[in-house]
Amino acid sequence: MIFISSALSYTPQYTNKDKNIPLRWSNKKIPITISNSLLDKSINIKAKSNVLETIKKSLEHWEEVADIEFTYNFSDKESVSDKSSSGDGVSLITIAPTSENLLLFDEKIEESSAMTRLFFNTKGEIKEADIVLNPILLFTTDGTFGTFDLEATLTHEIGHLLGLGHSQIIGSTMHSHQGKNGIYNLPGFSSRTLSEDDKAGAVSLYGSRQPDLCCGKIEGKLTITNPSISKQLEIWVEDSQTGKVIAGISTDANGNFVLDGLPNSVYRIYAQSESSSYSTISLGEIDLREGGIKKLNKEIRLEPKNFEASYVGFNGQLSSLTVPVNAGKSYIIYVGGKNLSPNNVKIGFHSTNFKVNSKSLIKHNYSENISVISFEVEIDELTPVGEYSFFIKSHDGNYEYLVGGVSVENTTNPWDIKVF
Repeated sequence: MIFISSALSYTPQYTNKDKNIPLRWSNKKIPITISNSLLDKSINIKAKSNVLETIKKSLEHWEEVADIEFTYNFSDKESVSDKSSSGDGVSLITIAPTSENLLLFDEKIEESSAMTRLFFNTKGEIKEADIVLNPILLFTTDGTFGTFDLEATLTHEIGHLLGLGHSQIIGSTMHSHQGKNGIYNLPGFSSRTLSEDDKAGAVSLYGSRQPDLCCGKIEGKLTITNPSISKQLEIWVEDSQTGKVIAGISTDANGNFVLDGLPNSVYRIYAQSESSSYSTISLGEIDLREGGIKKLNKEIRLEPKNFEASYVGFNGQLSSLTVPVNAGKSYIIYVGGKNLSPNNVKIGFHSTNFKVNSKSLIKHNYSENISVISFEVEIDELTPVGEYSFFIKSHDGNYEYLVGGVSVENTTNPWDIKVF
């Protein structure tokens, strides 16, 4: 069987519609073949970029978390296995502009930075995973604006190679959208390293490098009592002490879910409809300090709301990408959607490390099709690195969350409010 993922809550990939056979490598020592098309002077990769070192870093990010080990060799082979075949057993990383590589992108050739093709059997065992960096786009390692970051792209695609799909957490490396360098007038380095959500996904498939600190599981079923509403929900958990987003996943069509690979801690758990027409629901706290499995079966009713938060923004730009910030600084964050106004909503964080200036909310004029507000947030200097959600709350008590909308990074974001 063949599966293709693009680089457009951790979500495992499955072999079947019932989603009970996740894809994974059966052998935790995973062989990778690096095409010499990447190491030769490719016009798609900026000169003097250390490509081999970048590939090693991307592999190491996953090795440091999950109980896996990559081995690699080099080859003059340029093209991925034909989709009509059962694969050749060589898991190739390539950038060569061959016809087979270009066909992998289909109509996404102008927008996707890379694609991954998996070959697997009916048991869900991955036998081959080929990664193609888009041969018509530009990659760099130094943050050159208008290019894709090579390390971020490779780290994302290696997640697919391991069996992970796209995540609902905005700040995760496995989120469906990867921005070019220059979004928010910043380099696109955020997705180089793994979020907690990415780590949980890898651990759920392969086990942890630190088993003494891991792991717990939450599983159950959420039943929506409203008639004629999609039963599919987005579920995520936040560490109850720090407020950091740890993992998220979508339920199946019947409301079933499993959140695995969770570090031992206490979590707040939330559910949000994939339709933006309904308010987010808090499902309470779950104690996983001793690991194990906790069950959560619950009937819920979704309350309609009259606003929508679809985009997060920074430096006047709106996007579906997280805003990278630094601890100990203050920033102006934007939110775009529908019916957003300082007169009818307020914004907040559950983490005590973030303080929103309630008097700072401002409405902006972008277009008739979108309403935009901004707010000032101060971030405590001791805030742990990671992804954090903020909520928009209407005066009638309805909520919507931008899950992982702000990411506290070690990489410098110089655009704090002192600059303006």
